[in-house]
Amino acid sequence: MPSPESVSATPAQYAAAWYVPVAGALFVLQALTGALLAHYYVECTGFFGLFDAFGVDVVSWLPFATVRTWHINLAVLWITTLWLAGGLFLPGLFSDEDPPGQAAGTTALLGLLVVATLGAFAGVWLGTHGKLGSPEDGELWWWLGSEGLEYLEDLDVGGEALTERYPKLTYLLGRIPPQRSILSTSRDKEWSKRDSSVDHYSSAVPF
Repeated sequence: MPSPESVSATPAQYAAAWYVPVAGALFVLQALTGALLAHYYVECTGFFGLFDAFGVDVVSWLPFATVRTWHINLAVLWITTLWLAGGLFLPGLFSDEDPPGQAAGTTALLGLLVVATLGAFAGVWLGTHGKLGSPEDGELWWWLGSEGLEYLEDLDVGGEALTERYPKLTYLLGRIPPQRSILSTSRDKEWSKRDSSVDHYSSAVPF
């Protein structure tokens, strides 16, 4: 195995490395929401008595349905983020150069994930607090809120109609960076011809 000093990272690999602390933050948030959920089951309204000591009604700010949705979604998100990080980092091991704009594309993809995450979490919170109105007020509650599914289906964690479709765009865009990197770093190799193997890899990374 080569020493770290003998390995040079490409700009795209440096950009992909930022996915790791983001995934770490998501993991910590998932653990915290899980701990809060556990205490909701036991204490119903508390968390080691900390919020009661400060006079904070945590259930009013973070209802059970909201925390449960966040907790489940966070598990998916931090795993997905690390999966993407690996898929975007590995192609750079085969070359000392990136395709043009590869680092910018990697950073932009991370930005899309952050926007989707913040939008989804804010929408669920606003929806469960009734801030987005009702069906009589229009469709804003459906596009940006939780669609009310947290209250109806145990296996459907809910999520905004808009941010349910938004990750599909992220998936399509997520194919581009790894595919460009593979094709540019090994275009002289027979296996790198534009066939199913390259498409399968670049599709599996964001999936």
